[in-house]
Amino acid sequence: MFHPSKISIQLSQPYYLPGETVYGNVNLQVSQEIPGQQLLQIQFRGIEEVKARDTVLRFHPEEVLNWVLGGSGGLPIKKKKKDHDDDSVIFQTIYTLSTWDNGISVGNYSIPIQFVLPSVLPGVCQKKLISESSKPMKKEPKQKDDTVTVSTTYDIMCWVDSTLMHREEFRVCESCTKQPKFIHLEKSKDVFMSGLVSMTVDLDRDVFYIGETFSIKVKVDNQSRKNVDNLKVKLIGIASVQIAEKRRVAMYEEYRTEYEGVNKRSCDERLLTFTIAPNIWPSSRGKVSSYQYQLHVVADLKQAFPIEFCMDITITIPKAMKLEKR
Repeated sequence: MFHPSKISIQLSQPYYLPGETVYGNVNLQVSQEIPGQQLLQIQFRGIEEVKARDTVLRFHPEEVLNWVLGGSGGLPIKKKKKDHDDDSVIFQTIYTLSTWDNGISVGNYSIPIQFVLPSVLPGVCQKKLISESSKPMKKEPKQKDDTVTVSTTYDIMCWVDSTLMHREEFRVCESCTKQPKFIHLEKSKDVFMSGLVSMTVDLDRDVFYIGETFSIKVKVDNQSRKNVDNLKVKLIGIASVQIAEKRRVAMYEEYRTEYEGVNKRSCDERLLTFTIAPNIWPSSRGKVSSYQYQLHVVADLKQAFPIEFCMDITITIPKAMKLEKR
């Protein structure tokens, strides 16, 4: 039933850390009196959800044998769809925010809210991906995975009566207790019948915040007769999902930045500027899913396999970490 009154939630900030207090207001605009005893109730909730649909390929032994012995047509394959829907409630708290014994009169109301988040929480994340099984399910000869949706969400819901309610999502970022460390990597490649290409990468720390721009020190000593076509920095997301007693892991390139290459028989040292996009989800480790990141620095060689460095990094928000810049 439609109710002419309106209810909304206003929070003090867009991101919260585990253990922080959520402050805000429930705004109630009553344009028509609501009779009888009324309760304004509120719910704080965090939930992890994983939804997946698998296409399982089955081979019947007798049909395969007949096909091998000269049967017509293609290999007999039966496809079966399997749906998985797993969720885990991180926390859920419901309490009464305000009470009206004799109904709610016409007018505007602003009721303050205050809630202390649990001290340990995974970060918010919503991803739709195609995962690969690291441990295939037993008794399945072959399996191909379809779409997997991973979601860690936090929301506040408030309601008066059964016809006047509102739901508002808010974001939680994991506390970053990791001590940032300096990364130095070296690698050399003997380009076939051409010469040696050596490369070093220096990263002053491995913890970054959303929207941050930083520099990667790269040195390329190209003593081969081949040009280094270009240098690339790629941000790679690594999703790990637990479904039906198996762990699935998938790697996805979020985006990349390309830079000028290095000529043959030359040495070049430079700083590559890279930015963590503002729409990237923070690193997160939950009970049924996690999403972590790697930074890949790549030198593309002409007519040869590239030189590639992989570095594990953590992405968070500024207030979740305390860094002393070098």
